[in-house]
Amino acid sequence: MKFIIDTGNVEIIKQLLEWLPADGISINPSLTAKEGKEFFTLVQELLDISSGEVYAQVIAEDVDGIVKEAKEIHAINPERVIVKIPATVEGFAAMKKLQDTGIRICTTAVFNITQAVTAAKLGAYVIAPYVSRVERAGGSGIALVGQIQNMLDTYGFTTQLIAASIKTSIQLAEIIDLGTDGVSVAPELYPEAIKHHLTDRAMELFAADWQNQYQEMSIHSALKGKE
Repeated sequence: MKFIIDTGNVEIIKQLLEWLPADGISINPSLTAKEGKEFFTLVQELLDISSGEVYAQVIAEDVDGIVKEAKEIHAINPERVIVKIPATVEGFAAMKKLQDTGIRICTTAVFNITQAVTAAKLGAYVIAPYVSRVERAGGSGIALVGQIQNMLDTYGFTTQLIAASIKTSIQLAEIIDLGTDGVSVAPELYPEAIKHHLTDRAMELFAADWQNQYQEMSIHSALKGKE
């Protein structure tokens, strides 16, 4: 199960990496533009502050342009950079041209199982369905992820399934329960998802019991009433 951080904000990522066992960072054109940095500068910064994969997306929409940009993005760091290509006819045509290049591709903006199986047949390294956007359009993003997972298992594809556009802790838990290869999640959702009121209550009880017996909140503390 891969944890991918869905942001290009370097400071937020650094804070998250202090505790989160993250496996990668993902940016798209919107997240890149939000940071106000040159594309190649931002990708290199993300590589420098982390040790996992960095997913970076092409912006070209024509086949030749996508192929050219994919090669340029891949060249930044062939071992760690994954090139994101949208699930369009032009994107699939570009993927077909890139099949023998060794470039690992994440087919992104996937909204149905036909897009997913097409990507898998073209050798995609990762398929990234958009869970919440499917939900907002009236469908079931969780069901789509389950369909794609079943398809990959049924046909024996080695393509990984990393669910993206996850907006709630409930969605995240349901995706994890499906046994997908990973999730790509906005940074603020990770700390929210691990919080539980019963964990907080347990910590309060532990502290109260300790304070009743010991002078300080430390394992080196003396018992109360002792010097």
